[in-house]
Amino acid sequence: MMIDYTMDFLEQLASDHNIKILETKQLKPDTPSSSNVKKRKVVLNMLTPNKNELPFQLAHEIAHILNNDSGILYFSSTSNHSKIETNANKLAIKILMKYYFAEIPEDECNVDNFMDYYCIPEYLRDYTISLCPQRQ
Repeated sequence: MMIDYTMDFLEQLASDHNIKILETKQLKPDTPSSSNVKKRKVVLNMLTPNKNELPFQLAHEIAHILNNDSGILYFSSTSNHSKIETNANKLAIKILMKYYFAEIPEDECNVDNFMDYYCIPEYLRDYTISLCPQRQ
């Protein structure tokens, strides 16, 4: 399953940047994944109701650390438009695109398939399209 390969890619990226990931099944399904930038740690809630969201959640939390955001931050699939969350979403999309489109020819770049696959919220569609070589 490609989701598993994506998770492997993200775990390697985190390791390369000295980021620790704790995958847990000890939280309630509605408890968001989170990151602690100062400690360079991500807590990933493996009981999230939609398992296909996990790569975007993990990429988002890694992005908080790579962006050097302040505090302890929580993933939300709702349209939280704060600057910190928006920037984490944007970097998460870039990270996932680098992996997803690595072996796909530019003329086959399909943003809708990419967004559906990783459960990327619709409000990020225009940004995602702006990164695709073949604009939709």
